[in-house]
Amino acid sequence: MLTIVSLGLIFVDAKTEILQPWRHVFSDGLITVYQLTDVSSQLSPDAIPAWAARTRLRREIETLRQDILQQASLVQRAEALEAENLRLRALLNSSRRFTLSATVGEIVALDPDPFRHKALLNKGAQHRIEQGDVVLDSKGVVGQIIEVNEQTSWLLMLSDSSHAMPVQVNRTGVRAIAVGRGVLDELALVYVPHSADVRTGDLLVSSGLGERFPTGYPVGRVHSVEHNSGKPFSEIQVVVEADLDRVRHVLVIPSVERSQREQTKQFNKENVQSKRSISQTECTPIQSEDDEDNSKPIESENTKPLPEKIKNPTQQSLEDKTV
Repeated sequence: MLTIVSLGLIFVDAKTEILQPWRHVFSDGLITVYQLTDVSSQLSPDAIPAWAARTRLRREIETLRQDILQQASLVQRAEALEAENLRLRALLNSSRRFTLSATVGEIVALDPDPFRHKALLNKGAQHRIEQGDVVLDSKGVVGQIIEVNEQTSWLLMLSDSSHAMPVQVNRTGVRAIAVGRGVLDELALVYVPHSADVRTGDLLVSSGLGERFPTGYPVGRVHSVEHNSGKPFSEIQVVVEADLDRVRHVLVIPSVERSQREQTKQFNKENVQSKRSISQTECTPIQSEDDEDNSKPIESENTKPLPEKIKNPTQQSLEDKTV
């Protein structure tokens, strides 16, 4: 009976999106289960007397690990920028660079399907993670976020067979598409002509095309290049720079599209505030000292107060006669 119900739920989930909200709820609930299962591996017979010192050391190690990830993500672009300078690209005339705003996350689970290279992170929408964000480790690009829950998110690694990203050869600037082969730590470059200048050992970095991955982050190195005259394109195998089989702590940064969208919102907000301040300044009357002087009544020395009542001369003569 349970088998029939399970098969029915699998069929409904594969063909429709009715169970999508429930999947998000269960994904958020499973994060507690993952954390509880990890506690047993951290306990030992002598853990209780040394718990305070161990906790302090773990916090220090966690802080140092996050600092290393932050610094490594900045150093990764040094080699790409050096090659860019060698190709005489004027840095001042280039487009505005990506502003780093990173979130440190931890991989808490892996997809049990051996043909899918997915991982569950302990950061979600509450931590400002969005679909399409880029994931890095200390060596290079790991993948991108494909699903976001309230407290967790799913990472799709570069080596997954459904993943593809635009790259370029750091030495020559040749552009290509790196696709996953379904084998961990291995990629393939597709649609590269035989005349392209690609050699074994060349570093591949993200090209920035597609408005997803920022420019200049290491992706992998060319492992082999084969030119078969019977095929229109070269067969190029790539080894991923990131440690996909050992990575645990990662760095999540906004995609280029998200970064540009936030910059546009910030620019529009500042523009509206500027227009409001200008309009308020124009509507406020400015009264000078001369205007204040002109607004006062002008009194002359020859000016005398008028009598309260001016009588008619005829009426005045009649009053005199009566008296």
